[in-house]
Amino acid sequence: MMLKNHTNAIEKVLLAQSLAARNAGHPNLRGGPREWFIRDFLENHLPSNLEIGQGEIINENSQTCPSQGEYRPQVDIVIYRRDLPKIQYSKDNAAYFAEGVIATIESKSALRIKYLLSGI
Repeated sequence: MMLKNHTNAIEKVLLAQSLAARNAGHPNLRGGPREWFIRDFLENHLPSNLEIGQGEIINENSQTCPSQGEYRPQVDIVIYRRDLPKIQYSKDNAAYFAEGVIATIESKSALRIKYLLSGI
């Protein structure tokens, strides 16, 4: 019962932050608040041997400075093992080795209530 009540409350916070983000004057500014909430939630609920980051995923075949048509995708949220190295580009961006990636999450700016209510 406690876990269900907790996740129901978290869902309400997420929906409220989604509504607040709609006030942003540019679509690119709407994703940040949603990513922040997801990151904050995960950091408070995942074990300490995992970290939450943002950046790209690389492997042994990844090339330095790929041409524009071969860019690696930028991943909004990466769940990564702390015991493995990463390449830190800046305070908020890194390259994560594929072997250490547990999961990735893409944050979208459009939340559709019908999907939230249907469980999809």
